[in-house]
Amino acid sequence: MTTLKNIIILIFIVLFTQNCKTKICVDNIQNPVDLKTEICKNITVPFENGDTIVYNSHSNTLCGQEDQVTKDTYYIPNLDSTKYINLIAKTTNRIILFNADDNALISLAGDTISKSVIQDSYNEIVLFFNGTVIKNDSVIISEQYRRGLDFITIKKMYFYNNGWKTKVIDTVKNKYKTSH
Repeated sequence: MTTLKNIIILIFIVLFTQNCKTKICVDNIQNPVDLKTEICKNITVPFENGDTIVYNSHSNTLCGQEDQVTKDTYYIPNLDSTKYINLIAKTTNRIILFNADDNALISLAGDTISKSVIQDSYNEIVLFFNGTVIKNDSVIISEQYRRGLDFITIKKMYFYNNGWKTKVIDTVKNKYKTSH
């Protein structure tokens, strides 16, 4: 709870001390390509088991009911290009599949695989990201992982200081509940 309180205080300090001449929004993130690369290099898969990561790049989109500030600062890194998928594979040393659409996944080789083939696989780890732009040179990213009924979120602060740097600020573990 103390960590959450500190994060909220940090956000308010950053928001009140920012330069008001530059609009805080996703479009104004400093060196966005370098940020995406840093995110890929710092992925922290919290599960030892699991040989396949299914990167869900199309989840966690906004519903359309949010205010303009939320829409401007809500950040999804969209790491589904070959460059980033290769970097994630190298960082995690795992097979990476990503969403082609609601029913299919794509491998690095470009092969399309039906989701039903790997659905509920014991070796599958589902990964998705979302974040919030705090300032144009600082972003909080939530790495969200699911394996079976285990769900882990790792929050990281990325900040630009002669290049993007990162610091883990919180980790939350949950279990999905099944209805029996």
